[in-house]
Amino acid sequence: MFPKKSQTDINKNDFLHNLDEAREARRREKQMQQAAIIIQKTVRGYLVRKKYRDYRKNELKQIFLGFTDPNPQKYPSLQLASTMFPHLQHFLLYYNRMKIKNNSIDLQQLLLGVLNYISTSLIVDDIKYSHLAAFFNKEVNAQWMKLNQDFMIVILKVLETTELTTNDDIKLIISSLNYLYLITDCQSWKALQKNMNELLLKTMLALNRSYLIHLGQHNLLKILKISMIRCMHRRLESSIVHNVATLAFKLLLNSDFNRTYLILFSQTILIIPTFITMCHESSHKLFSMVCQKDLFNHLICICSIKESFVSLSENIDIIELCYMLDIIRAKFEKLFHSKTTTDKLTTDELTQSICRITTFYQKLIQILMELRLQILCALSLQDSLISSLWQFLNNIGPTCGLKELLKIYETNKENYHPIFDLLQLFCNLCSYLATVLDEEEMYKEQKYLTLESWSQLCLFLNQFVYRLIRIEFERTTTTSPKLKLENNQLYKTLHQLLILLHERNSRKSFTPDSHWLIREVKSSSSFMADLERDDSCAFYLLEQIPHILTFKDRVKILQMFIEHDKEKECNEVSSLRHHLRNYYEIHRTNLFGDAFQALRNASSTVWKNTIRISFINQQGLAEAGIDQNGIFKEFIQEVTRQTFDPAFNLFKVTENRTLYPSPISDRTENYLHLFNFIGKILGKAVYEQIVLDIELAPFFLRHLISRKNVNYSCFDDLMFLDRDLYNNLNFIKHYDGDVSSLTLTYSIDEDVLGEVVTYDIIPCGRHINVTNDDKIVYIHRMSVYRTYTRIKNQIKMFTEGFKTLMKPEWVNMFSVPELQQLISGESSDVDLEDLKSNVVYQGGYHRTHPVIKWLWQTLEQDFSREERALFLRFVTSSSRAPLLGFRSLNPPFTIRCLESSEHEEEGDSLGRIFRNMVTINRTSSERLPSSSTCFNLLKLPNYKTRRILLDKLRYAIKANAGFELS
Repeated sequence: MFPKKSQTDINKNDFLHNLDEAREARRREKQMQQAAIIIQKTVRGYLVRKKYRDYRKNELKQIFLGFTDPNPQKYPSLQLASTMFPHLQHFLLYYNRMKIKNNSIDLQQLLLGVLNYISTSLIVDDIKYSHLAAFFNKEVNAQWMKLNQDFMIVILKVLETTELTTNDDIKLIISSLNYLYLITDCQSWKALQKNMNELLLKTMLALNRSYLIHLGQHNLLKILKISMIRCMHRRLESSIVHNVATLAFKLLLNSDFNRTYLILFSQTILIIPTFITMCHESSHKLFSMVCQKDLFNHLICICSIKESFVSLSENIDIIELCYMLDIIRAKFEKLFHSKTTTDKLTTDELTQSICRITTFYQKLIQILMELRLQILCALSLQDSLISSLWQFLNNIGPTCGLKELLKIYETNKENYHPIFDLLQLFCNLCSYLATVLDEEEMYKEQKYLTLESWSQLCLFLNQFVYRLIRIEFERTTTTSPKLKLENNQLYKTLHQLLILLHERNSRKSFTPDSHWLIREVKSSSSFMADLERDDSCAFYLLEQIPHILTFKDRVKILQMFIEHDKEKECNEVSSLRHHLRNYYEIHRTNLFGDAFQALRNASSTVWKNTIRISFINQQGLAEAGIDQNGIFKEFIQEVTRQTFDPAFNLFKVTENRTLYPSPISDRTENYLHLFNFIGKILGKAVYEQIVLDIELAPFFLRHLISRKNVNYSCFDDLMFLDRDLYNNLNFIKHYDGDVSSLTLTYSIDEDVLGEVVTYDIIPCGRHINVTNDDKIVYIHRMSVYRTYTRIKNQIKMFTEGFKTLMKPEWVNMFSVPELQQLISGESSDVDLEDLKSNVVYQGGYHRTHPVIKWLWQTLEQDFSREERALFLRFVTSSSRAPLLGFRSLNPPFTIRCLESSEHEEEGDSLGRIFRNMVTINRTSSERLPSSSTCFNLLKLPNYKTRRILLDKLRYAIKANAGFELS
C-alpha cells in the first residue's frame, strides 16, 4: 500500500549521520583542549600567586613578628624606613585581602607586629629609621599619608570588633590605641625634635589635626567608648584611659569644640563610668587644658539649646554624666563668691554662666524623669552646692529677691528667665532633701541648710506661689489660668516644695505659727464671700495652698461646704423622702453587729441625711429619750470605741498610742467591708461635727488626704511603729562600710501567728542584694512596705468609705495633724473658762447661784483631767470640746435646776424659779444629776452641800447610763 525506501536512500542517511558525529567529536576535542589550556593557565597563575603570597607572607612574618614580643627590649633592630615603607604597603594589601577570607590568629599577630613596629619607629631619634622618613620624600609623600589614613580605618575596625576574650586580643587593643595616640602626637616624634622649627611644627600640627578629623569622621568617639567599656569589664581601664582621654580631648581641641563632636563627646566618652574621675585623679595634661578652655561651659551651652538637648537625651546615661560635677562644683563655688544684684541678673557674665549650668541640669531633670532621683542624689552629694545656691538667691534681694523675681515674671510675656531655672533646680534639690533627710539630720545636725534657712525658704515660697496664682488669675488671656498654672513648670516645682515643707513642718514644726498665713487673705469673711460667689481664684487658692488661712477659718469654710451639701442632698431626695429609711434600733449588747448590718448597704444619700437611733437595753427595752442627734452622737462614739479597740483585731496600736489597720485583720471575715463601714462612720462623724476620742497614726491618716505629686518619706514614722526596724534602717543609712557584706535582700521576715513568713518588698526581692548604691532605695521601700504596702487593701477600703461623705477637696484643706483635730477635737484639757462663758442657765440657776459655784469649783479643783472629759461626755456625748469652742455648740451647753417634784411641775414656772433662786426647797440628796445629750442639757439637782454635789456628779459621769439616771 505504501512505497518502500530504496537501498540508496538508506546509505545516504547513514553517511550524513556519520559526518555530523565526526564534526561534533572534533568540536568537543577542541573545547577540551581549550579548557585544559585555561585550567593550566589558571593553576599556573594560582601557584605563582600563592608562591608570591607565601613569599610575601613569610617575608612579612620574618620582618614584623619579632615585634610581637611582650618585652620591647627584645624587638629586632629597625631597618631603614625606605626599605620598610614598601613592606607596610604590602602588608596593608595582604591584610585587607586576607581579612575578607579569614580572620586568623596569624593575621592578628602580624597586625600586632606591624603596629608595634610603627609605634617604635615613631619614637626613634634617627629619621632614617623613623616611620616619618617617607613624609619628607616627595615621591611617596602622598602614598605615605594615604597609607596612614588606611591604617587608621583598619585600627578603628579592630577596636570596634575585637572582643577581649584572650590575652592576644588585649595586646592588640593596647597596641592599636598606642598607635593612634602616637600617630596623632607630633610631640612624641623624637626624630623631629632636634631640627624642629616653627614652620615644621605648624606643618606637623596640621598633619595631626587632619588625622584627628579623619578619625572623628569615622566614629572615633563611639569606638573609643566601646573599647573602653570592654576594657573596664576586664579591669584594664588604667592601662588605656590615658590614650582614650588624649584622643578624645585632642579631637575636641583640634575641632575648636565643634558642636557635633561636643554632642558625640557627651553621648559617648562622658557616659563611661568614672571617666572624668580617672582623668582628674591621674592629672591628665589635656584634661586640665580642656577644663581651662571651658569644655563644660561649651557642653552646657550646647545642651541648653532644647533641640540639642533632646537629641542628646535619647542616648545619654545621666548617672554617668553626673561625674561632670567634680569640675562644675569648682565653677559653682567660684561664681557664688560674687554678690548678685537685680541688675546682674541680666548683665553679669558670671550670673549668666551659672544660669547656663543650672539650666542644663534643670532640663536634664525635666526630660529624663526616670533618672530624676539619681541626678538629684548626685547633685546633693556635692559639698556646699545647695548652700551656695541658697546664698545666691539671698543676694538677689530681701526674702530671696521676692519682689525682683515677681517683677521679672510679670514683665516677661513668656514667664521665662534663666534665673528661674536656677530657682527650680534649687527647689528640686530641696524637695529631694526634705524627703530623704530624717529628723536627726534635719533638726539636730541641720545638714545642708539650717532650720532658719528652711523657715525663710518657706516664707519665700508661700509668698511667691500665692502671687503667681494671683498674677495668672488677674491676667486677661484666652487660656484658663488654672490650665496655665498646671502647665507652668516653675509653678509646679515651687508648689510641690511648698506643700512638702508644710507637711514636714506639720509633723514637727520649725516655723512660727503665723508663718504660713498671707496678710491679704487674713479676713476670713471676705474670703468666704468670694467662695459664696464662686470666685475661681479663691477656690484655686483653697485647693492649692489652703494653709494661707487659719485652721479655724478653714473649719468654718468646711462647715459652710457641708451645709451647702446637706441642702443639696435635701433638695434631691425630697421627693424620695418616704422611701428613705433613717430610723434604726440598736441593741447595746450587740452594738457594732446591729450597726454594721443596718448600715453596711446604705447609700450615700442615707449617710448624708439624718439618722435616728434608738438603743435597746440589756432587758430588751427601748431606752428613754428622743434622738435629736445626741443619741446618734453616742452611737457613733460607741461604735468607734469598739471598732478601734485593738482587741477587736481590726486596728493595732503604735508605741505612741496611735491606731492603724492591723496587718492580720485580713483573717477577719468581711474585713474589707468592715473597713469601708468604719470609714463611713468616721466620715459621718466629721460630716456632723462629732468629735471622737481616737488618735490615728499619721502614716495611716495621710492616705485620707489625696494630694498629688507630693513626695513623702515615711521613714520617721517607723520610729513609733517598729523601733527596732527603725534603728536597723538608720544604721544602714549611715553605715560607712560595704552594705553588701550585711547580706541584706529586698525582703522581710515576719512572725504570722507563730509562723515565720518571708515577704518580698519588690518583685523577687529575696533574690536581690542591697548595695551601697541603692541602700537609700532599700530604706524607702522597707518603710513604705511597713507603713502602707502590707495594709494597702484596708487603707483603700477605709478611704473609700470616708470619702463617701467627705469630698477629697474638703479633706485636702487640712494637714495630717489638722485632720486629726477635725476627728478628735482639741486634745487639751477642757477649757472651763470658755465653757462658763457660753453656758445657758435654766430653772432658776444663774452664774452666782451657790450650786453653780460649787459645780465650777468641783470641776476645777476636785476633778482630774480625765473626769472633766467624762463630765463633758456625760452632757454632750463627746469627751472633747468642739473645734471652734463652746460658742459653736448647738444646742448650747445648758444647766437646768432639777427638783424632786419636776415631773409634776414642768418648765420654768415663776414659783419654781423663785424657789431655786433663793435656794428654798433643796432637792433630795438621793437624786443623781442626769442629762439630755441631744440637747446638751445637764439636769443638776439643787444640792444642799458641795460634798453631795461632788459625790453624786462623780458617780453619775462614771455610770454611763444617760437618760436612765433621770
